[in-house]
Amino acid sequence: MDSPVNGTLEVESCSDDMGDPQPALSECQAVPSGAGDIATSSAQADFRHIKSAGMSSHTPGCVSKMNQMGSAQVDPSQHALQTPQENGPQHFTSLLWMAPSQHKTSNISKCPSEIITVRYQHPVIPYHPLCEPALKRLGLYQISQMQQINVDRFLIAALVERWRPETHTFHMPVGEMTVTLQDVSCLWGLPIQGDPVTGESDAMWGPVIEEYLGIPISEQGMERKIREKKDTKDVMITNSRYYIRLPMLRERFHAMPDNPTQEQINHYTRAFVLDLFGSVIFPGASDKVPAMYLQFLKNLEEPQQYNWGAAALAVLYRGLCFGAETDTKQIAGPLLLLQQWSWTRFTVERPIYRDNNLPKWGTPDLESCPPYGAKWCTGHLSPSTTYNAGVQRYRNQFDQVREGWVTWNPYDQVMHLMPIQVQNDRPFWLARIPLIHFWAIEYHYPDRVMRQFGLFQIVPPPLPYHKEAEVCRLHKINHVSLEAYDWSVIHHNYVQQYYDSAQRMVIEDRPYDPNNLIAYRQWFQREGMYTVIVEGHYVAGFNEPIPIPRDTVEEVFGYVPSGSVDARTALRSLKMAAWGIKLQLAIGWKEEGKLFIQMSHGYLKDLNMERRLQEMLKEAGLPLEVDQLPSDENPPSDYYSPMPQPPYDMNVRVMNDWLYSGRGFTRYLKAGLDIGETQIPVKDDLSSNVNFGKMLLHISHGYLKDLNMEHKVQEILKLGGLPPDINDIPSEIRSDENPPAYITPMPQPPNVIFNNLDEVDDWLYSDTGFIKYLKEG
Repeated sequence: MDSPVNGTLEVESCSDDMGDPQPALSECQAVPSGAGDIATSSAQADFRHIKSAGMSSHTPGCVSKMNQMGSAQVDPSQHALQTPQENGPQHFTSLLWMAPSQHKTSNISKCPSEIITVRYQHPVIPYHPLCEPALKRLGLYQISQMQQINVDRFLIAALVERWRPETHTFHMPVGEMTVTLQDVSCLWGLPIQGDPVTGESDAMWGPVIEEYLGIPISEQGMERKIREKKDTKDVMITNSRYYIRLPMLRERFHAMPDNPTQEQINHYTRAFVLDLFGSVIFPGASDKVPAMYLQFLKNLEEPQQYNWGAAALAVLYRGLCFGAETDTKQIAGPLLLLQQWSWTRFTVERPIYRDNNLPKWGTPDLESCPPYGAKWCTGHLSPSTTYNAGVQRYRNQFDQVREGWVTWNPYDQVMHLMPIQVQNDRPFWLARIPLIHFWAIEYHYPDRVMRQFGLFQIVPPPLPYHKEAEVCRLHKINHVSLEAYDWSVIHHNYVQQYYDSAQRMVIEDRPYDPNNLIAYRQWFQREGMYTVIVEGHYVAGFNEPIPIPRDTVEEVFGYVPSGSVDARTALRSLKMAAWGIKLQLAIGWKEEGKLFIQMSHGYLKDLNMERRLQEMLKEAGLPLEVDQLPSDENPPSDYYSPMPQPPYDMNVRVMNDWLYSGRGFTRYLKAGLDIGETQIPVKDDLSSNVNFGKMLLHISHGYLKDLNMEHKVQEILKLGGLPPDINDIPSEIRSDENPPAYITPMPQPPNVIFNNLDEVDDWLYSDTGFIKYLKEG
């Protein structure tokens, strides 16, 4: 297949306004269209009338070049994707190819309180009513009317930890969720149809700035760059062909002139829009705005329609994908959109708004009424969070999200009162298309989060268009201020895919089915990242409490577990199951191993993680049903192997590897099981039962400590005549005979002795009940 671009595009390694330097791009390839649900002829008809209403097949600066290229066809055979090397980083799951060590969650155990730096700013140029007609024609009026609020950096940091670049979704305990075209339309009122936001990025913008903003070239104040010549060490000062400094722009347009001419109104409107782009919709990490946006603001009387919503979503996705990488230190982009989405979808630290400050939906008319996001820009109070509550608070709350914490369909009740632009754009909510913002190409996958639209979710969800190699290649493409690149030509194939969006609509008429939830959750817990704590290298700081800042609501004293109780229970249970499996494989420890597996099975079943235990049993070659596990040696043996070490006595890296891959679990199982070298006669070591009892106390102590019930352990030890500190409990037989002549049978657990539930309750709540249990058998 002929390449749409002649030759090879050479791009040097560079650093842009969004973060760290990106690797060089060697070439731009066409991309296969991928699989997905194809729209019917009715959906094609819906799209056709929109195309005829002004949606052209090109964007500024790309007419002649696209004509030269012709209609290049996409050949999937030309784009075989690379597969990771066998010795490279291990994939998280078959769906999530980014290795755990490369994802932001791997930093949690190293520094739980460290967060990514969040860059945002507020627009300064004031709105003027004379700008209203042009802003409405541009599709930017609704967002221009929203009051600006601060961005919660801890909330953003906690969400970044849950973003998966492979699927462009947040992985929550309840499944995948994401910011969609529906959200950007309803929250901000931005159009999600029209031409893609692409074209030339670097050019001689001086004359354009003079014409569109009325600023002479000598006064434009483009960003200045200072470079040093390598040979002479002379200092060179050049003006950027890309950025306009926002402080200069804001100072010049601090107010609308008195009795302005139409030209002055247009100049002011364009400056207002640039400030809005550089601060809210497409913000970077500094106080600059690209001059390239001026090419879309030429004709304010009859402007071409552009898909500002898809472009904003592309910038947000790109920022989240970079932010989710381990080494990324800062994030920028439309983070206010992300915050409003979180408040709309989750109850996690959702602000309490005053009823008398709620937006007046549908007024004064459907062209001027506020979008849904205006709900969060009124006066509001934070319910229980201090300003510096820390990312741990948000991380733990997101890890506890359950069904009642999510608002799945927040816009339904007020949709008929939303701006007319929002209502007209509903057919495009389910477009499975590339989101385009110049060099940034990110895909929109509504078919992965169909519950957010109130529709049936296929299990498993359709796979993303691209695998690891292509996603990484696209992420290497970055803005470089070297040549006048026309990104509509470079990304010609993606632009073509965008215009074929009528063929890429997700078609689903069935409503959401709650009966499908179990199948979805089982798939998600196998393939997704349902918690950042169990799956996030939390082993290293497992027994360390996290710092909780004091707030005015309540004082928190004593031990506070790192992460939610459910997540820590899951991790403790997985480790106990692993130990039980290893005991099952050792000679002479099958009864104890079965007991541990039975104990962990109950916890994991409560957490809907029974499948994980079955996978571990299968890996070890043991029966998948816990009741079928052997309790004694067959044939009997006169020897037994030393007690295998529990997982938490091993190297932390081994534990992390075991959590993420079957290879790591096999490595744990094989460690220390060389029975041929060490065989101990049963009669020579009878202290193992005492040591085993101490091990059980240690395990239960961890669970109860997480529940802030450590005092209960101490009371039980006291009633049993044992030291209150578990570390002081003896690990060896104390007897006049050494070795003792016999040992008692293993005592039965309480659920075997107490068949009557009332007796169990009596044992839990009274000393008499517990003493009764101690005396049994």
